[in-house]
Amino acid sequence: MTKYKNNQHLTVMALLVSKPGKEEILREALLEQIIKIYEEPGYIQFDLHQSIDDPSIFMLYEFWTDAKALQTHFEQDYTKKLVSQLDELLAAPLKAWHLTKIEPVV
Repeated sequence: MTKYKNNQHLTVMALLVSKPGKEEILREALLEQIIKIYEEPGYIQFDLHQSIDDPSIFMLYEFWTDAKALQTHFEQDYTKKLVSQLDELLAAPLKAWHLTKIEPVV
């Protein structure tokens, strides 16, 4: 059996699907959010991806020091503002997964 260790950081992957015609508005709202996240304590990485095949599909890859840093992120006014806009912009509810990285011990 391979020995492994869990990374203590928190990884979040989120799937967002925009309503038809709302792709650009959603992309801009997410980009504005990312600029502000760079200043947050506990932020390590925050990447926005858009599907090449279907521009309504966006994926977020987030890397935080811990769950407390993510909670602090959701308490920010700009994050609350974005969350309040999602019903208007998304075709389906946002799906998110909270993950921990598993690495082999070598």
